[in-house]
Amino acid sequence: MTARADSELRSAKPYIVVSADTHVCPESFDALLAYVDPGKREAVAALGERDQADNIEKAGAHDPGAIEDDDDVRRMFKWRLAAFGVDTDATKEWIEPFTTDNVIPGDGNGRRAAVLESQGISGEVAYPFTASVGVHPKLLFDTTAGDADLRWAAVHGYNRWLADFAAAAPGRRAGCIIVELRDMDRCVQEVRWARENGLFGGVMLPHMRLETGLPGYTSS
Repeated sequence: MTARADSELRSAKPYIVVSADTHVCPESFDALLAYVDPGKREAVAALGERDQADNIEKAGAHDPGAIEDDDDVRRMFKWRLAAFGVDTDATKEWIEPFTTDNVIPGDGNGRRAAVLESQGISGEVAYPFTASVGVHPKLLFDTTAGDADLRWAAVHGYNRWLADFAAAAPGRRAGCIIVELRDMDRCVQEVRWARENGLFGGVMLPHMRLETGLPGYTSS
């Protein structure tokens, strides 16, 4: 590198790098439940546990607790991959970096921001994720599956948690909220609530799942 090129690089304006695809969730199901309306918390807990049990039974997936690994995050990744029929032994090298040291579901008392900064990332657009919560995604992503009122209570609980997550790093976290598009009045109410509470990362469009009967986010 010439002296001139080096000088130009040093004097250039710094870039701000934003990750447009990170994922967040509370550290546990109990952490999510803490944000659910107290009057519906017990019923939402039972619904989430039922969804998870149904998923394990229907998919023939292993119970997460039965997967051997000394790291909780890696165990959850192995469980999800096994549920899709992936040979986790054959993919061991790829799975190995997924650990509690560098995969933080939520804020982690500031650890998440530290990991991102170590990678040169200043901000993030954070999408919903449920793997670390330990319940089937249906609880939050499919309010058409029955018990819609309870599922909406879980959704709003997640969005409340997300608002606190974003507020822990002002201006650096654009949180994407969850809604259910069958109930547009409730959707509009939730979007207004989110904006009033500092969330500006947009709305999660429906998953591409046949059970919902809704068009997926790639539909034209």
